[in-house]
Amino acid sequence: MEWWLNGKKLVVNSDNSLFWQLTPGKWSLEVRSAEMIEQVNFEVQLPNTFPYNGFFILKEGRNKN
Repeated sequence: MEWWLNGKKLVVNSDNSLFWQLTPGKWSLEVRSAEMIEQVNFEVQLPNTFPYNGFFILKEGRNKN
């Protein structure tokens, strides 16, 4: 199994896991295994409040503002 973020292959641990420091921007994550490819696109945004705690997922087409 291979993991790709914005077209760059990610290095994974022996248990097929990885940790990634979230940074603002638009991202495309792919997982490839044999002949199968799955992809998800997402955007990381900084919240308007401080301190920043956790994260949330918006439904597609909705804007948090």
